[in-house]
Amino acid sequence: MATMARTLPLAILCLGLAHAAHADDDWEDDDDLNEETEHDEGDDDDDLDDVDPDETCLEADPSDCLWPLGSHPYTFEIHHLNDADALGYPAGRDFQVGVYLPESAGEELPVVIVSHGGGTGIAQANRALPRWSRTLVESGYVVVSIAHPTRTPALQTALCELRGYTRCGGTLAWDRLGDIQTTLDFIEDQADGPWDGLIDADNIGALGFSAGANAMMVVGGASRDFGIGVESHPDERIRAIAAMSPAGPSVVGFSEDSWVGVELPVLLGTGAFDLSDGGQDRDFAFYNSGEDQKYLIYHQDPGAVHGMFSLNLGACAAVSGIARCRDLANWTRTSVVAFFDQALNDDEEADHWLSTDSLAVATDGAVDLIKRHNGKIK
Repeated sequence: MATMARTLPLAILCLGLAHAAHADDDWEDDDDLNEETEHDEGDDDDDLDDVDPDETCLEADPSDCLWPLGSHPYTFEIHHLNDADALGYPAGRDFQVGVYLPESAGEELPVVIVSHGGGTGIAQANRALPRWSRTLVESGYVVVSIAHPTRTPALQTALCELRGYTRCGGTLAWDRLGDIQTTLDFIEDQADGPWDGLIDADNIGALGFSAGANAMMVVGGASRDFGIGVESHPDERIRAIAAMSPAGPSVVGFSEDSWVGVELPVLLGTGAFDLSDGGQDRDFAFYNSGEDQKYLIYHQDPGAVHGMFSLNLGACAAVSGIARCRDLANWTRTSVVAFFDQALNDDEEADHWLSTDSLAVATDGAVDLIKRHNGKIK
């Protein structure tokens, strides 16, 4: 099938609003972030030979098996961006990003951009995967979390007519791509200005949940039919992707061939009970993407439902109880941080941790970390 390319015309408007922020691992208010409900849609094979867990992982405390999370203080500020699209409206498409900056880093830090889930959109950046954003900034990453607002019905219709969509109503899936590209341009501009010396704009990762994971995978080289034929929009500025509960080939626009173009490192998170929208093969991309390093966090606990992968624990707690769900979330968080430490910081200890069975030992088999490299699965 032919692949269609698109250039997104962009303009950026930045209005920084600074806010104080503090490290916060409190999981009490698990029902006030319901924005994450989904409506849409190697070089050496010996690298993956069996590796024993670290010696510390064999001690009595299972927490010794987990990759450590950080607790760095940080600041939070909101910036207003504008993705000027081809519709010709004077203001283009306005959206917010939330910027989480570690304090007193003393060196250029890698960046992770974050895309939330849901087909109905979010307007406020402080509600766009805040727990994932805090997890990453406290572990030493500059985080730019995107709030993808939905269009009004009139603007959706105008976009569909302009683009020639045969399906209309799901335009947020398309708009996410422009938002991500605008955000990447914003990061580059900031690196040459107020963030000079603070960030490494050549070292960017991405995390997405559900529809946000789908968008990040398209930016990472996957293809999708948005209504006018199959398209792919890879952006080489992204070096690694953590895709939490992404779609499988049963979702509109995707096919069994959609992920073959994803060659960069990916960590995918899902589980046996991640079954929203009638059930999907959410681990499909792990087994059917490009040959570079791929990792799969696979949960067996019934509480690891779709929303848990956004770190919203309300639905999980109703099944497994809040204490167990905090464990499930923390096991997912530690794996994602280890992945980015390896992929963006070239951390050899993180690389070793990812190659062991430490996560399975720590969780007593409730979570598996499966590796795939050069076609070999461990």
